[in-house]
Amino acid sequence: YAFLKESGYAKEPSWLTARLAQVSDPTPVIVNVALAPEPTASICVAAVEMFVALLGAEAGNLALKVLATGGVYLAGGIPPRILPFLKKSSFLDAFRSKGRMLPNPR
Repeated sequence: YAFLKESGYAKEPSWLTARLAQVSDPTPVIVNVALAPEPTASICVAAVEMFVALLGAEAGNLALKVLATGGVYLAGGIPPRILPFLKKSSFLDAFRSKGRMLPNPR
């Protein structure tokens, strides 16, 4: 989130700035705004989408490192909270995007 904000990718609305200033951990606020039926801050959606893609990529790396044949489990408190984002193709696309492991390597 901070990277997206500081790089100028997306602007932080003033109401969100005020809301984030009131909490010690911005993560729940960012996730809740991104999960709202009509997200009102694109920066929150972009931050969660980036996190999901990075999580998928690293989960795929780990599956290859340990030669996982029985699956990969995501644990912790965040995955259940962002399940709608995990169900989108960006997680699996990043998980599967592993060079020679692709169906049609380039």
